[in-house]
Amino acid sequence: MALLPRRPNGFTMVFQKERDVRRWVTNLKEHAVLAVDDALTDVAMSIETQAIKNLSKGFKEPDGRDGGALDTGRLMAGFRGIDDEKLHKVVGNNVSYAAHMEYGTGPGAGMPRYRPPDGALSGWAGRKGKNEDEVGETIWRRGTLPRRFLGRAFHEKKKTIPKRVAKHLTRLKEG
Repeated sequence: MALLPRRPNGFTMVFQKERDVRRWVTNLKEHAVLAVDDALTDVAMSIETQAIKNLSKGFKEPDGRDGGALDTGRLMAGFRGIDDEKLHKVVGNNVSYAAHMEYGTGPGAGMPRYRPPDGALSGWAGRKGKNEDEVGETIWRRGTLPRRFLGRAFHEKKKTIPKRVAKHLTRLKEG
């Protein structure tokens, strides 16, 4: 069997003998799930890394002003690694307000009005020199825009799954 140069979406194999084909197919059956699982783990790790990079770049409002996505770094540090089960990967964040930052809130996200619980904004408002009640009222009226730090990472990195599966399957050429 010979492994030819990679094509844009995978690889090409040429088999010299029928027994090579049989051996490769047998190995493929045994290792395909492992190759897909390894590829999904790779992609999940790259999604988490890209989400952290997206957060580190901050968020700009439509008019170019700082949208406040990066304050203390707590949201960036909240990524907990990959929940890695066979053929099931989860990239998540354990910070309580992560979903609010990802998807936005209230009218700003096309959803019903939302007001953060009392005290939830006290630390942020204090660091920014703002009144917590006024910030809460603004969120109630306008909502917050979605930041999509994780969603953007997912949509960018999911395209690499076929190439990563092919990469992990190439190890079968030696089997």
